[in-house]
Amino acid sequence: MNLRAILILIAVALGIALAVGGGLYFTQGHPIDYFMHSVDTGGTYKARRIEVIEGHVFDITLINGRRIEGRLDVVTPPQAVARVIKVLNNSRDPHVHIMSKEDYGWKVEVSLLIDDQRINLSDWLRQQGLVWDEI
Repeated sequence: MNLRAILILIAVALGIALAVGGGLYFTQGHPIDYFMHSVDTGGTYKARRIEVIEGHVFDITLINGRRIEGRLDVVTPPQAVARVIKVLNNSRDPHVHIMSKEDYGWKVEVSLLIDDQRINLSDWLRQQGLVWDEI
């Protein structure tokens, strides 16, 4: 088999894996220019995808396909990014509660299931010592 055929097979296998797995994944990303802002303040939505921009800033795709920039109520240092990615990748059933519309995006609460226990991501960051002190 030549290299091209092998690469095509790998691409097809990855496509099938994402389709079967629902495309739920979490990665560190970079800020993007376009976010849809048509969500309801006070609403809670299942997240299909959460991409980490900073430890407290996320590019979130909701289960209904809407995409928002979400920020937690805490601010994290740079070393929080890898830990947040790890906890997201080891969790399931992410939910996003829309707190308020801000100039920069949406203030959100993110909750996850870890070992069948629902946790609040902001609280988890505080418990891990991964937030800047509030003055």
